[in-house]
Amino acid sequence: MGINIYNEFYSSEEASENKSVFGHLKRYKQENNISHDEIRFHFQPKVFPNTLYIVSLDVVSGYKPDHINFIAEELNKTVDSKIVLDTCLEDFPGKNYYHVIHQLASRGVPSERIVVVTSQKNVKNFKNEFYCPFKVIHYDMFATAYFNFANDCSLWQAPRKRKLDKHLICFMKRPRLLRVMANGYLRQKGYVDQTHFSWHFSVNETRAFYDFTNTMRDLVRADPEQDMSNFPDIFKDEYIKKSIYDSIDGNLEWKVDSNVVATGGINLPMETHRKLDSAVLFDKNNKILDNSFFTEKTYKNFVYSLPFIGFGIPGYEKYLNELGYQTWDHFFNTKIDESSYLTTIKSHFKLIDELCSMPLQTLEDLLNSQESIKMMEENQSTYLKQNEIKTLIERLTT
Repeated sequence: MGINIYNEFYSSEEASENKSVFGHLKRYKQENNISHDEIRFHFQPKVFPNTLYIVSLDVVSGYKPDHINFIAEELNKTVDSKIVLDTCLEDFPGKNYYHVIHQLASRGVPSERIVVVTSQKNVKNFKNEFYCPFKVIHYDMFATAYFNFANDCSLWQAPRKRKLDKHLICFMKRPRLLRVMANGYLRQKGYVDQTHFSWHFSVNETRAFYDFTNTMRDLVRADPEQDMSNFPDIFKDEYIKKSIYDSIDGNLEWKVDSNVVATGGINLPMETHRKLDSAVLFDKNNKILDNSFFTEKTYKNFVYSLPFIGFGIPGYEKYLNELGYQTWDHFFNTKIDESSYLTTIKSHFKLIDELCSMPLQTLEDLLNSQESIKMMEENQSTYLKQNEIKTLIERLTT
């Protein structure tokens, strides 16, 4: 049985079709000559049963209630059509989601006619955290979004040996807690000159999110053995002025400067973890939640053929390995203690120390080894299979 999709892009005001379930399915069908029997876009719900009305919801902008009213009316005319709420731009639903389900309920749409698509890998966690009684499907939207972007911009680079100038690559966007800590650690330890990096946001935006000094005090109180009292305050003007480098070529971090790709060592993707943007970080007894959420920061490693190591997120490498991707954590002596959020970050601090203390030639030889080059080849090959969009189609079909 194929998928029948109503051929209209319904969305909140700032949602983008090229970052949506609707847009990805449409493009995949067109580019791969998928038959109508497998995926059909149409305007005839009376003719084609099991029609899906897909609505893309971001967490910022508003949506048009009239669109939901129209869909509710159409759903009430059939017994098998469904509405699909695409929340994949983040790993959590925003207020739009709750407004929409309230509107659907008020129009008599039963819960079994509602499907939610989330970028959060652990569907059970998503359902429990957001009290979601509907069918929930996981779809890693950014995997397809960046794949399409890489094709449009001809970004693909084959694995090759490189001549390194720097030990690390570390691009950041927005002051999430992990990124603030990584940036501060690179500065405190004097690793800035060994890193291609970009802080990439304004002073005011930074100040509005986190008081870095107080965060470090909390970390010291949580574990006195981790002496971080001499962390610099990166919100001081002298650090801000040094922090934004012209090493990103267009479109924020979606494109990487060719010199950075050619000469940078290990990339730190700097993904975030919503649970780490709170005091949960400093609670040693807090249960680690499997809330993996990957973006272009991870997938560009496969396009540009870069070796990489996750920072601060428990289970990051493990999950990628389950998807068939190779990671470079085992190349180094430091073992990551993932028994808590705090020990994970502390372990990664030690790993950064190990990396940056290596002679650059030693690191270059390691990353140019036959094993490393083969891992890059396998990563790119796996990514080219487009497993995420294929799995989405299967889940929407069943």
